[in-house]
Amino acid sequence: FWGMLKFTTIVMIGCAFVLNVCRLFQQWGKAKFIRVLGYHSLYIYILHVLIAVTCRVVLVNLFHYKNAFVILPLQIILAMIGSVMIYNLCKHMGLNFLFEYDPKDFKKFARRLVFMPELQKI
Repeated sequence: FWGMLKFTTIVMIGCAFVLNVCRLFQQWGKAKFIRVLGYHSLYIYILHVLIAVTCRVVLVNLFHYKNAFVILPLQIILAMIGSVMIYNLCKHMGLNFLFEYDPKDFKKFARRLVFMPELQKI
């Protein structure tokens, strides 16, 4: 019981600290990139594993690089930036239905598919 209480106390203090730091950044007008990451957090959550694993596989298997202190930060940065880029690219290409459920978007995309006439009838 006491171990769980210590853990919960540490977690709550950490959350309060991060919340206060974010509030201060907002008041000061600093670190605006955090707002962009917050807006794209769902898409980062969806895509980050795929991008991070791809990065690690390329570095370890293709380049035979195994320094974890370099690979881990690189994976985290590439996963965040890559997720935002992939989402914006998909949105620009009209592939919103990959991330958001709107039947109209999928129907518009299906009508553009010349090579799949069975989907054009939707």
